[in-house]
Amino acid sequence: MRWWLDILLSVNHTDQKVLIRGELLECKRGQSVRSLETWAREWGVSKQTVKEFLALLQKDRMITRENLKITTRITVCNYDMYQDPPHNRQTEGRQTAYDQETETYSKQECKNEKKEENIIRAVPAKKIIPPTLEMVRSYCSERKNNVDPEQFIDAYTSKGWMIGKNRMKDWQAAVRLWEKNSINNNKQTENELNRKHNSRDIKRVNSLWNN
Repeated sequence: MRWWLDILLSVNHTDQKVLIRGELLECKRGQSVRSLETWAREWGVSKQTVKEFLALLQKDRMITRENLKITTRITVCNYDMYQDPPHNRQTEGRQTAYDQETETYSKQECKNEKKEENIIRAVPAKKIIPPTLEMVRSYCSERKNNVDPEQFIDAYTSKGWMIGKNRMKDWQAAVRLWEKNSINNNKQTENELNRKHNSRDIKRVNSLWNN
């Protein structure tokens, strides 16, 4: 891109004649008369690289190139298109309109994002309403379990209806958990009683045997 701009800046704005090595050469508007060596020194590349670059421009019909005896003449195709003020103003106008539209769109996007963020913040977290004693009693009666409703209410009221560090989300699930623990505790108690009874029976049998 820089090399192309260098070419645009090097060409003549008006028709002129250039004296090179004692020879007067015609250089019209939109033309530049420079050797490949001059371009190579200016761009800091080899002469072959300059040739390849100019060939690409010529292939894309951006320039035409004439190999003269002592130099090279480059003609920028449609040069007036790059220099015509109305065209420049039209291009600048399109760019300005695009920039304004982009800026407006970006501002609107920011407003929408902030609005959505404010809406999210404005929505309060769902508040958990603790059950009443009657609700717990009715649920326990429906499940026919051995959970004590008053003990359940008192236990979680004292904890602020928290389970560990988290707010209780489903009190009915907590009742079912109590129910399960109660069944397990009853089984454990029953097993302990059975072990005690068995132990007593064994002692009695041993006592009778020894007698």
